[in-house]
Amino acid sequence: MIKNIIAYGAGAAFRNYLNTCTNTNNILFAIDNNLEKDDIHGIKLYKKNFLKQYVESNNVENYFIVIFAMSSKVVNEISDELMSLGLKYKENFDEYSILIKDDIKEQLEKQEISLMENDYLFTKSILRNMKIDNQSSVIGSWLIMSIIKNTKNLEGDIIELGAYKCGLSYFLTLYKTIYEDYRKYYIVDSFEGFKDHVSGFDPTFLKGMFKDTSYEEMLNLFKDFKDVIITKGFIPEVLTNFDNNKFSVVYYDCDTYESCKQSLMYFYPKLCKGGYFIIHDYFAKKEGATGVKRSVDEFLSANKSVKSIRVPETTHIILRNA
Repeated sequence: MIKNIIAYGAGAAFRNYLNTCTNTNNILFAIDNNLEKDDIHGIKLYKKNFLKQYVESNNVENYFIVIFAMSSKVVNEISDELMSLGLKYKENFDEYSILIKDDIKEQLEKQEISLMENDYLFTKSILRNMKIDNQSSVIGSWLIMSIIKNTKNLEGDIIELGAYKCGLSYFLTLYKTIYEDYRKYYIVDSFEGFKDHVSGFDPTFLKGMFKDTSYEEMLNLFKDFKDVIITKGFIPEVLTNFDNNKFSVVYYDCDTYESCKQSLMYFYPKLCKGGYFIIHDYFAKKEGATGVKRSVDEFLSANKSVKSIRVPETTHIILRNA
């Protein structure tokens, strides 16, 4: 166990960690500029100017900073900030996957999902140096990449539902290319953000959220990859595009009740035997966006033979067509 942790970031990644961690006595305090209160789970919160003072007045050997952020862009910005204070990556700070990777690896291997250390290091290195922002955490990206690797010999393609700026899509495409995985990779997104009304289960999602992306830019981003096919549109309107497809991996990250419900009903029957349906944001968010969890629970209640694997550390639930 790492002693004397300073947590940098008190958002969703930190809350997920606190909700799943059995012992937080090794956390000295947390740094976050968007403070709504003075503490979280009894851990004191400070703004980032306090960290500068702390670093200047304390021996660097007496603490270790852990960055709690999912976005690779945010992790890299905080890393640059910490290095400007004279701190060194890995020696004095790292991101939070180091605290949970071994537990997740052990948990998923019991479910016959193999996660390799070399793939974890590959994921960390690429996300640290990739200019495109990946909104999926290191652990989440490693998990999805590992499932893609584990299903390489299955019939059926891969589809990502909800890609935003395609940071995860790009990372996974790089991985597929390096390891000669020639399955088609379909990307589906409106590239316009949310519509007028999302659902009563998702009150914090407003019209236009996630619209700061561009279909044309994404087409240009993937021009060198012949296996990538991008579809612009909303679910369920675009579903008929895939009537003749079978899939080995479906990854859902559209955030909302209705699109999740429609995606499960349409794509789960299209999974090949041994295929996986991975759903992000299953575990309810603090702000009350519970639509994804509700739609998945309804689906599982109506399809009791479906095997599910919950990964609260990354907010995923994994359904497998056994």
